[in-house]
Amino acid sequence: MKSFSNQLKEYLAALPQKQPCCREAYERGLRGEVFAERCARDPGCFLRGAFVGHGTISDPDAAYRLSFQARPEFLEIVAAALADSGIRARRTVRRGKDVLYFKDSGAIEDFLALVGASKYSLQLMEKKVMKELRENANRLRNAETANIDRTVRAAAEQCEAIRLLRETGKFALLPPSRLDFQSRMK
Repeated sequence: MKSFSNQLKEYLAALPQKQPCCREAYERGLRGEVFAERCARDPGCFLRGAFVGHGTISDPDAAYRLSFQARPEFLEIVAAALADSGIRARRTVRRGKDVLYFKDSGAIEDFLALVGASKYSLQLMEKKVMKELRENANRLRNAETANIDRTVRAAAEQCEAIRLLRETGKFALLPPSRLDFQSRMK
């Protein structure tokens, strides 16, 4: 079975490039060539090529991470293209290689929509919502379980206190208002 990243790359690689400027921008991104101009018709085509040639994305069921690994000068151009689109990426060196990445699911959704993978952007949103629903359900269940445990523990302590009072003969010494409780317990 293909990884989420490979499925996305195949989908993006199969998208038609509308005009010669789009094809050129896509090809330059794919080859990792420095390309200062932007395609006016489709601003995402350069980033689409850059991702297909140099990018990876983690499976959203596991984590949110999209990254590019390439030469520093190419990553500068990719970072600038992302910033022009309102997406901020971080830079790091991993295993001696320059990496441009972002972990924010919203930024990844925006990137996917920008490069023409709206279907994958919607899948990511759906998975994020499902994950949040599961987390909230678990949190509520854990809180309810803790409340029940506290109630049971308190009731057990009260029953033990009543048992000790009866065994020591002190239960009959309780004030009458407390003895009404005894008659209701029988």
